[in-house]
Amino acid sequence: GLPRRIIGCKRDGGPELSFSIEQEAGHLIVALTLQKDTDQPNAHRASLGPVTAEQPQHVVVSYAPGKLRGWLNGKLTLEEDVGGQLPWQNSTFTDGLHFGGPEQVDKPWRGRIEGVAIYCTALNADDAQGSAKAYSDLLAARAQIPRTRLTARLTAKTAVPKLEDISPYRNALVVYEYAVQKVLQGKYDGDKIRVVHWGLVDTQPAAFTSTMVGTPCELLVEPYGDHPELERQVLREFDENLELELFFDVSNGPGGEPKLARLAS
Repeated sequence: GLPRRIIGCKRDGGPELSFSIEQEAGHLIVALTLQKDTDQPNAHRASLGPVTAEQPQHVVVSYAPGKLRGWLNGKLTLEEDVGGQLPWQNSTFTDGLHFGGPEQVDKPWRGRIEGVAIYCTALNADDAQGSAKAYSDLLAARAQIPRTRLTARLTAKTAVPKLEDISPYRNALVVYEYAVQKVLQGKYDGDKIRVVHWGLVDTQPAAFTSTMVGTPCELLVEPYGDHPELERQVLREFDENLELELFFDVSNGPGGEPKLARLAS
């Protein structure tokens, strides 16, 4: 698919990006604006390698005059002799780093970013490997969010909101209620469960919203309260029984096809 910007910056208020990291299909791409001799600056694009969905990736990009290098999870995956200078290093104006692409220009990237660091010198293999190990240790020390996999039958849905009702927001979450049939992984004691799904994504109904009441489904859920990144999204809940704990469906991404498990009667 089209590139989706993860991080980038511009100079002098123009439309050209000085630097960006993007995802294109299953690969991470780094782009730099370079200038060779008296030629006009041009964007150089190179792959940092493939990435896996729902897996944390530690990324390091380093540029020294003529040498572009990148590491994924401490392993060198990009090394190119590119030549040229960074014409934006001595720019009189920069509008800083942008995380994610502007929705009026780019398709937004759906993911989580943390631990961003910027250095004024080129990094080497020891720097990249040491940073990757330190962050891996940090992630390993974190408490894991409990997951529950279960089969359930859809019994009720909140409606997907109209775009004009939530403007200027472009995304919304909906809540579905299910009758629990069997817990396959983890623990859940109730006979019904309420699950938060993506309802609107970039102004369009998410794929899972086509699921009909009565459909048996297999769901992988986590406590909604453990997803603070969703707090700023519009959420349509039921009006009754609000004391029921909400869970978030992590088995269906915003743009993915519904993953339905047809159960034997």
